[in-house]
Amino acid sequence: MTKRTAQHCLRVTALGLLFFIAVSHTHAMTFIESHAVHITTQEQQLLELKACRDKFNTGTERIVARTDASSTPDVYAEVLCQSHEQFKHSPVYHVVYCDRNADTWHCERTERAIRTDGNRALVYYAEDVDTAIAYAIIVKLASIKRFQGEAMPDMQKSVCNIQRFATFDNTSLPDVFTVTCENREILVSTWCPQQECPRIIGSRIIVLNLSTDAIHAFHAALYASPNFRILPSNAA
Repeated sequence: MTKRTAQHCLRVTALGLLFFIAVSHTHAMTFIESHAVHITTQEQQLLELKACRDKFNTGTERIVARTDASSTPDVYAEVLCQSHEQFKHSPVYHVVYCDRNADTWHCERTERAIRTDGNRALVYYAEDVDTAIAYAIIVKLASIKRFQGEAMPDMQKSVCNIQRFATFDNTSLPDVFTVTCENREILVSTWCPQQECPRIIGSRIIVLNLSTDAIHAFHAALYASPNFRILPSNAA
């Protein structure tokens, strides 16, 4: 083993330990419960223009709007643009997050989503995550039923999000990713010197005693930067 490989191995091992130290306790979390709202046809057309046509020259596949008990912004929307490409026969989408303040829609944050063969649910992934890596992570997780004695999410049913893992000082690591599926967080590494890639290096359950609708708000809180993550009620 080279010195560089040894250092990398130590870094990933230490990262795994930090992950488990950080998440080994049950957290008391408060989330604002949200609910679906109706937006007018005119607003839907405006969102299609702002979120999809102006940015990516596509139409919309779906628009889901929600609101919560906070004062501003008053409505959030997740806009799923029509598929713009295929990766290994799986459609890839742009997802745009919009919020409405004082009757004005702002659509700033974007990410992508992919629906793999046989999967009912979309898997969301950040713009800085390569589609090939996201796909490989999905395939890996779909092939594993249990990890360290714990049941893994059903990738055909779970709504998941893939992001680069960030350390406590917000430094992103190029080969470590956090996958959140419903109430489980999974740490995945694409650095695999001695085994098949990618590999799972950590997992934890987030305990939530919330209604299904509040779990949507939970996802929103996890990925809100600055907007809520908005999920459809059927997660399809």
